[in-house]
Amino acid sequence: MQGVRNRNISTKHLVKGMLVMRDVSLTKLAEELNKNFGYAFTQSNLSRKLNSDTVKWTELRDIAMLLGYSIRISPMENWEGIENKPLIKEQAADMTTIL
Repeated sequence: MQGVRNRNISTKHLVKGMLVMRDVSLTKLAEELNKNFGYAFTQSNLSRKLNSDTVKWTELRDIAMLLGYSIRISPMENWEGIENKPLIKEQAADMTTIL
């Protein structure tokens, strides 16, 4: 899966994309999260969290790790400071989520 350019993509679609690329079911993901990280997920409540976009950062990190992905946050090359100007749409479009 290439970098995702749509910064408004939901966590659900990111996770579903990773699952498809790795040929892993949501049920299997829930089982492995429980086994490896001590969660108490079922397929149903993990699905509910994805649909309501209430997945915690740590849960997303653990999902990515289990599926062989990393989450990377890197600085923007042309950042001019927080006070100088609001983020413009062209800059926002250049932000990329790497899968």
